[in-house]
Parts: sequence; structure tokens; C-alpha cells
Amino acid sequence: MYDVPYQQFLLVMVLPSKEKSNIHIDQWLQYLNIVIFMLL
Repeated sequence: MYDVPYQQFLLVMVLPSKEKSNIHIDQWLQYLNIVIFMLL
């Protein structure tokens, strides 16, 4: 199992930059945490 930061890094790299730029950092991190929680 990977560490959470590493999973977040992978998700950030996979998702398009346009989607990232439209989301505030806090909301983006919250979204990543939810996605990771669902994938585990």
C-alpha cells in the first residue's frame, strides 16, 4: 500500500491541469482525500 502523499501525487499527475486550476487548493486536497478513501 502506498503512502497517502504518494497517491495524491499520482492523482495530481493523472488529472488534467485545467481541472486542477479551477479548484481551490483546499477543495482539491479534500477531493483527493475522498477519492483515496474510496479507492482503499
